[in-house]
Amino acid sequence: MDFYKEDTESKAHEHIKDKLSGLNWEEMQDLVAGILRAMGYKTIVSGRGSDRGRDIIASPDGLGLEDPRIIVEVKHRSGQMGAHEIRQFIGGLRPGNKGLYISTGGFTKEANYEAIRSTIPITLIELDLLGKLIIQYYDNFDPDTRALVPLTKIYWPKSCGRTVCIADLQPKQPTSRRHSVHPQVITAIWQYTRIVQP
Repeated sequence: MDFYKEDTESKAHEHIKDKLSGLNWEEMQDLVAGILRAMGYKTIVSGRGSDRGRDIIASPDGLGLEDPRIIVEVKHRSGQMGAHEIRQFIGGLRPGNKGLYISTGGFTKEANYEAIRSTIPITLIELDLLGKLIIQYYDNFDPDTRALVPLTKIYWPKSCGRTVCIADLQPKQPTSRRHSVHPQVITAIWQYTRIVQP
């Protein structure tokens, strides 16, 4: 059962990544801003044109006056971002800022090295991690963000060692049935993954 669950989760994750790849740049920017809002931040999203490496500014107050002040760059393209792009982004940050660089095409090893050695905290997020963040914070998404990646919750029986948890369990002594139930496993019976609606 665990194998089928893992296989289903893996396929669902790939469907989500396919959906993300189909978004245009503005939709991707709005999605990233929505994830940050779901995490508890307020956001300012730049319009079209020169944003000087600041597609989104996220902060507790929404004005960028309270810490942490997160400067976000979103690159929605197939090619990897290299060290040059990361150095440019870091160069636009100021002491007290934190950087978040999203690239759906991923990053080169040199780009990751530039982020690690930066004196200003910076996090690099590629497509796989972006999909995981969507799953983690989807319940907190606002309607506009959910509309960009519409997902459906599906349920899977939680595996309890060698015992299978069943939906209509009540605390009771094990019976002669082949699969008995641990009485303490009554809450959190279901785990879920999410799949993209057709």
